[in-house]
Amino acid sequence: MIDASTSQHLINSKAKAEICLRCNTNIWVATVNGFKVKVEPNRLNSTEEVILRMAGSRIFQTLRIGNQFELQIRNTWHITKGDPKAIVLAEHDCDRSQKEPIEDFYAAVKTENPEEPSF
Repeated sequence: MIDASTSQHLINSKAKAEICLRCNTNIWVATVNGFKVKVEPNRLNSTEEVILRMAGSRIFQTLRIGNQFELQIRNTWHITKGDPKAIVLAEHDCDRSQKEPIEDFYAAVKTENPEEPSF
């Protein structure tokens, strides 16, 4: 049996907590399908996921392995039939990390269009 924690030939790796050198924020770093990815540590709800998908961000979900986890690219199958307990995370974007949180999206929309129906 191959020990996944020490083999360099596997495509995925367990996520590790790091600090982004560019924007100095906490992130998770892992190898997913052979590529190094960085994700935000904050869980996304379904509304945030849709907003970030529309903005072009890649979305990942966790795959628990013991007391650690790997990341998987979140696709339609994961959304409709996947593990409902999986944590949904967005790809790290230094520019987005420096901007207002997504929660302020609703307030901004309501302020810009006060005649529009509220959410």
